[in-house]
Amino acid sequence: MLYYQLDPKVWKKFQALGFFLSLIMKRLIVYFIILFGFLIIRWPVQASSAKLVMVVSENQAESAKNEKIIKLTSFLKEKKSPLTPYARILVEEAEKNDLDWRLVPAIAGVESSFGKFIPEGSYNAYGWANGNYFFSSWEEGIKIVTQTLNEKYSKVWQAKTPWEIGKYYAASPTWPNRVSFFMEQIENHTPKPADFTLNL
Repeated sequence: MLYYQLDPKVWKKFQALGFFLSLIMKRLIVYFIILFGFLIIRWPVQASSAKLVMVVSENQAESAKNEKIIKLTSFLKEKKSPLTPYARILVEEAEKNDLDWRLVPAIAGVESSFGKFIPEGSYNAYGWANGNYFFSSWEEGIKIVTQTLNEKYSKVWQAKTPWEIGKYYAASPTWPNRVSFFMEQIENHTPKPADFTLNL
């Protein structure tokens, strides 16, 4: 059997190289552990931050919706409207159908003095089908009118403002201005302190 004796100088070089590689590996392991630990710590923080932003946004949206409901309830109550208990549904259906929350109540203001002057038992505060349509309830009327304004007027005819809607909804040229007037009244209405617990 033959043995090969490595030159001492070459052996020292191999030893030095082995020590250098071992040092690099140890450092890489340390860096990996630090990086892994950082990611483990940071991920829950980022997830928690994202959840916090989402909760804050949801709370802000809910707060804004409640302000609209309070304002509309107070306004309709002042007008002695039978729609007063349905302010929440008016606002929620408007948001669901991507409409201005003041639009349908304002139309009701023009067409029936906010639901006070309608064919008996029709629940039709909106002059729907020239006032000849009978809904089964105030809630059904709100939902059908709001949904139709979205699906037909807004999406098909691209009509969202009182002036755009008025071309199809009403024959009177003053209709858009009167609807706009009531929308501004609703927007500028200031609820009384007692109104801040209404219908919430």
